[in-house]
Amino acid sequence: MFQHKIIHNILALNSILYKMKKVASPSCPFCTSDSQNIRHLFITSPQASSFWYKFQSWYSTISNASLLISEPEVLFGITRPCTHHLTLNHLIILDKYFLYINTPNNTMFVFRDFISLVQDKNEIEKYCTEIDTVIAQAMMHMARCIMVVFECILARVLRLRDGYMASTECAMYL
Repeated sequence: MFQHKIIHNILALNSILYKMKKVASPSCPFCTSDSQNIRHLFITSPQASSFWYKFQSWYSTISNASLLISEPEVLFGITRPCTHHLTLNHLIILDKYFLYINTPNNTMFVFRDFISLVQDKNEIEKYCTEIDTVIAQAMMHMARCIMVVFECILARVLRLRDGYMASTECAMYL
């Protein structure tokens, strides 16, 4: 949903909130000279530029691959073929989310706080994966139990039918 709001330019930033008369100024809280819009928050503000530089450095270090992200890739994600593009796109969305949630508080962006956010999200995803595995195993067990019950019912129905047919055959000869 967050990326959807970015793509459709409906993220609640000062430029939009000002038009709705929700804030006193459309300006960026950090560099009051520019209007706070999506491009400014995620690309052109000094804080965003510094943040993306640190991000590219960090990602290059942990992945052992050089990384240069273009403006469209920051806004819309990586579409070119590259190693781990899904992970990278996930991280880019987390980057933008981090920049966004720190804006209303006029909080300067601290990159190590972003790393903490990534680690927290990673732990949550590991936990969800474990839960999904347990649920999948439980569903497989339930499916096997249902098959056993179905086989038992079918066997009983066949025995009853065969018993009924045998009794009618005997009655015909009597």
